[in-house]
Amino acid sequence: MTARRTTERRVFVRLLLAAASAALVVPALAADDQREAFERVATLFEQRCTRCHAGERAEKGLRLERDQVYRSTVNVPARSDPRLRRVAPGDPEASLLWRIVQPGE
Repeated sequence: MTARRTTERRVFVRLLLAAASAALVVPALAADDQREAFERVATLFEQRCTRCHAGERAEKGLRLERDQVYRSTVNVPARSDPRLRRVAPGDPEASLLWRIVQPGE
């Protein structure tokens, strides 16, 4: 993969993670609303991420198929830091995906 392609992919992944994280860290949303908001980005995950993050052998256990993405991310302990959740609704600072997409992280 070329350096330009790698950079483009990183930018896309950060934008995708930002959209997904933002949909879930808004404290004012009820659980059903959070799930509905997350469905909006599930399509993007399916199109761009399921090559590596699908099925029983999903990379890092992070399954991003439409029927798995919510239960694989929301309130699931992050493998790299068990003090964090992959996505912690209403608590961006406790959300690993949110932290990943912040500038300087």
